[in-house]
Amino acid sequence: MKSPRTYVTLTEELDKAVKATALHRGVSESQVIRECVEEQMKVQATVDSIDLITKIVREQLQMLMDGYVERLASISAKGTIMSATSTYLTAETISRFVPLELQMEYQEAYEQARKKGVAYLKSKKKEY
Repeated sequence: MKSPRTYVTLTEELDKAVKATALHRGVSESQVIRECVEEQMKVQATVDSIDLITKIVREQLQMLMDGYVERLASISAKGTIMSATSTYLTAETISRFVPLELQMEYQEAYEQARKKGVAYLKSKKKEY
């Protein structure tokens, strides 16, 4: 079976490059062009498949991560509950055992500490 023929027009620079490559490799110019077209078709098939591959990879990663994200959210919620309990217990202890005149100092210290804690969480750099 005879191969179909396709005619192309090359720029002067590209024509010189094809001729030089063919001469260097000892093959015909047609062979160089065929190999270039074949290689580009492989590249294009890969590029065309990237969206599908990306979608599959993302779905697989999402399935893997879902369990971890839920577990981390649960751990974070428990940590928040423990922190709130500790804060409440400290405030309750102070209100029961610290004299009234010293409780005001505690409230001020607590507010300052809370503001610093919030600032720390919002900061991108470790400034503290």
